Amino acid sequence: MAGATMSRDVDRAAVYTAEDQWSAAIDRGGVIDFFGSRLQLPVQTRFGSLPAVQQYVESLQAMYPDIPPVSARHRRGDTRAHYSNGVIAIPMAATWACRESVLLHEFAHHLNSGSCEGAQSSQPAHGPRFRVLMVALVGRAQTPESSLLLRSCFESKGLVVPAHVD
Repeated sequence: MAGATMSRDVDRAAVYTAEDQWSAAIDRGGVIDFFGSRLQLPVQTRFGSLPAVQQYVESLQAMYPDIPPVSARHRRGDTRAHYSNGVIAIPMAATWACRESVLLHEFAHHLNSGSCEGAQSSQPAHGPRFRVLMVALVGRAQTPESSLLLRSCFESKGLVVPAHVD
């Protein structure tokens, strides 16, 4: 779409901070106290090879049969993972990147492909639509408890998570 401009991604740093908090909790997994209730969290999967990453991405894809396919590739360097045009790029040499939380984040960009970097959308890449898709994805791929914790982490940083995608 010629002339489309993407909104400034003002929530990016807060999203990363909230997701780091959530990811640290699922690194440990187990039972946590959550405002007086006990939540059982999964332990997030870590990946040691690109074929293992691709297999996980395919398992996510199977939950969403109506969206275009996505693939994974190695990304040089170790500072960022990235999603663009149906491809998730993971720096396989970086242990921080070879985690389930990172793949879920990048797959959420795929689900929200209209608002990803380089896409034709006015939505910010880490805006409310991305966050609601990420929370829903975590609920499907992991557990409702993990999804609740992620939503709470977003909200603790002042980030709105809508009840549903428009």
